[in-house]
Amino acid sequence: MSTNRRLLSILIVMSLVLFAGVMGYQVYRVERDYKRTFLVEKTAFGEQVARIALSGMQTSDYFGIVRLGNELYKPEAMLYLSILDETGQTVHFRSEGNMEKIRSARSGVARDGVRDDLDMLGKRVAIVRSLIVDDAGKSWGNVEIAYFWAPVQRLLRRQTLAFTIFFLVFVSIWGAVLSFSARSILDPLDRFVRDLAKIQTEWPISLEEFNARLVPEKATSDVNVLLNVLRTSLAKLLEYQENQRKEAEFAALGKLSAQVAHDVRSPLAALESLLSQLLLFPEEERLIARSAINRIRDIANNLLKKNRADGKDSTVESVAQDAETSVELLSSLIEPLISEKRLSFRSKLGVEIDARMDASAYGLFARVQPREFKRLLSNLLNNSVEALGASGSVTLALASAGGESIVITVRDDGPGIPPAILAKLGKCGETHGKVGGSGLGLYHARTSVESWGGSLELLSEVGRGTTAVVHLPKARPPEWFVSVLELDAKHPIVVLDDDASIHQVWQGRFDSLRPRVQIFEVLHFSAPTELRDWVKADATRARDAVYLMDYELLGYKDTGLALIAELGLGEQAILVTSRFEEKAILEECLRLKTRMIPKGLAGFVPIRVRAATGTDANGPAGRSAQLDAVLIDDDPLTRMTWKMAASRSSKKLQAFSTVAEFLQEAPAIDRETPIYIDADLADGVNGAQESLRIHELGFQEIYLATGHEAARFAAYTHLRGVVGKEPPWS
Repeated sequence: MSTNRRLLSILIVMSLVLFAGVMGYQVYRVERDYKRTFLVEKTAFGEQVARIALSGMQTSDYFGIVRLGNELYKPEAMLYLSILDETGQTVHFRSEGNMEKIRSARSGVARDGVRDDLDMLGKRVAIVRSLIVDDAGKSWGNVEIAYFWAPVQRLLRRQTLAFTIFFLVFVSIWGAVLSFSARSILDPLDRFVRDLAKIQTEWPISLEEFNARLVPEKATSDVNVLLNVLRTSLAKLLEYQENQRKEAEFAALGKLSAQVAHDVRSPLAALESLLSQLLLFPEEERLIARSAINRIRDIANNLLKKNRADGKDSTVESVAQDAETSVELLSSLIEPLISEKRLSFRSKLGVEIDARMDASAYGLFARVQPREFKRLLSNLLNNSVEALGASGSVTLALASAGGESIVITVRDDGPGIPPAILAKLGKCGETHGKVGGSGLGLYHARTSVESWGGSLELLSEVGRGTTAVVHLPKARPPEWFVSVLELDAKHPIVVLDDDASIHQVWQGRFDSLRPRVQIFEVLHFSAPTELRDWVKADATRARDAVYLMDYELLGYKDTGLALIAELGLGEQAILVTSRFEEKAILEECLRLKTRMIPKGLAGFVPIRVRAATGTDANGPAGRSAQLDAVLIDDDPLTRMTWKMAASRSSKKLQAFSTVAEFLQEAPAIDRETPIYIDADLADGVNGAQESLRIHELGFQEIYLATGHEAARFAAYTHLRGVVGKEPPWS
């Protein structure tokens, strides 16, 4: 017997032993997991019964509890079901056995938790106890259910035995077949290994040498024929891999070159224009220069990471980071890009580039990849300007399309595109009106927008111009963003900023509210010491004031965030800064629970003032004006779950079982409050249809809380979204 055969025999025996050990462990795991799953399932059932029993105890509906117990008792699976009050008295007991003997047998068992595999009246049982506790932590009693354990054990034993027999038979047959087959395989395989070993000592060798050394021997068996084919295939594989490697290198180099030339052109043009006017470098152009330089650096770093030669992992990581999306304020991405384009095409005196972003564009967020979003808008603007020639206008507009959609349009009054060509644009390699154009820009723009859940459409009329229309789904504003500036006429407003123009902006906004509301007192400070002195001198009014704080205070070491932390302003303060996107500032705001307004949007943020009479511009201010959410659901368990989640998250929730109940309270509820309504209410009421009535009252944040698919409610365009039954704070 050769050494290889002895080693193979030992390997087979060791494999069988190993498989037997693994099998034993698997049997143990199956039984343990099945047992654990059984107890977890029964514990969850007991807790559900406890929650329902709590409702009956709180309302003294003991007949309802008895009815509940009778409905839930299953004699084929349970020895007994018992519900006790907080004094230990039996509220309900149901069993097919002797009640007195059962009570005597269970008297010595622990009064809470889970006990499995107990002996009770000659039967093996698992006892599950669940406490009945209300939201305040008060105990009302417990629910106790005894499940028969023997059927579970018998089922486990049968499954385990059958699985064990099958596995052992299979392994035995496999071992016998492998042992027999090895005798005819090992000899030719040994020869082939020796041939390869000879070549390995001289590796690397050329393809010609490889083919010459492994000349196929005369086949003496089917295995030898297979080995001969393998020798030839290996040689061909080496040749194929070499060709593939060269082709991949050329393709990657070509794609990289095209992307570099296409992406770097726009920011580089802006930088070159600035460099020619270094002596006239005001603040506005300095900001543009910084934005352009940052874009060039981002593009260069991204390309370098993608094409590093020192390892594959870094490339994969870079691609993943480049594809990552985030919720972004679109106006903050568009404004610097427009400034950059105006500077880039300054030499075209007859070309006007304009952006239309008024108050309607305030607070529009979308989930995009910021760098790719600016890149695709840059491409669209470039296309429009290049289509104009010496004169014309390009207008970029950002607006809400109603419901859950945002629309961005890039419109020019150029010559337009013929319909035959328009139908082809957007496909890779298709271009129009550009000498040497690759068509990559529009192709990448369309694929990027579609990957974000949106669409890109080109509309054109010959002789009148072209419009690129980008639709994107709205994203919910992040926690730090001020969607509406809520003020109270009884409390002062404090503005801290070193720039007099910002003080004028805020004062103008507040003055414009006259005579609709009673105007509050506005205090203007430009130095940290002035703010500190006022807070110390008038602590009572300072506690109720709203603070609009700049981050950078020229000539002072203190920042707005440092003052907020020092004076303990927290939620009272709003940081008004153009640096709202910086990670460190954002993290500190979240820690202090301070929200932010981008400084460039100070003139557009909606303002709502609550007057001393308890009313504001949108309606009366009732007890529910500051709710975080409203739930309309006929299921008491769902309402209880939401209330518990709201309590744990320190959120204010008001829950209703019918739409009629909600409509009675609606006048006192802020119209910005999110409304969550069940799709299928009691008595066959259609929640989606009822949500239309709620929307007509002025509520905009309406969500359908249902387990159905969202596509089923596509016709209800007023809905903000279709979500599940889980609370939004889970």
